[in-house]
Amino acid sequence: TKKSTDKKEDKESEIEGLSAKIDKAESRIAQLKEQVADLQSELANIAKTTSEMTEMRSQEHATFEVADKDYSDGVEGVQMALKVLRDYYADNSFIQAPAPETSTHSKSSSAGGSIISILEVALEDFSKMLTEVREEEADAADKYEQEMEEAKLDKTAKTGDVKYKTAKTG
Repeated sequence: TKKSTDKKEDKESEIEGLSAKIDKAESRIAQLKEQVADLQSELANIAKTTSEMTEMRSQEHATFEVADKDYSDGVEGVQMALKVLRDYYADNSFIQAPAPETSTHSKSSSAGGSIISILEVALEDFSKMLTEVREEEADAADKYEQEMEEAKLDKTAKTGDVKYKTAKTG
């Protein structure tokens, strides 16, 4: 009968349409699952990279701490030496008892001036190195913070994508 044949053809056409929709949906789900796997891999890579960056930053900071202390101690030591020498070679800075005539030691102001000049150069060098190491530390800390913030934003975006795409595959 014609009516049942038409109805059968309509149902077969409907089945074909639904099968095509199912195939398309399954393909989309497979695509989303692949994208989720890629995103999860990227998230693991972000976690690994941030961990390595944190370890490197900790080592850089520890190196800075040592250098900062060394240079600060150097500046302080040279400043103290300069003060002692300047006081020693300055006129009227010490009340001195007359030296016994058998003494062969006497102040040499020209030698004192040379030593003081050398120490002043050393003080400049230590001060310059201290300033440089502190600037490098500040720059490294800023760069680290910026990179960590970028990683955090990237992680947040990718985590959101994973949740969204996982929900779509459900």
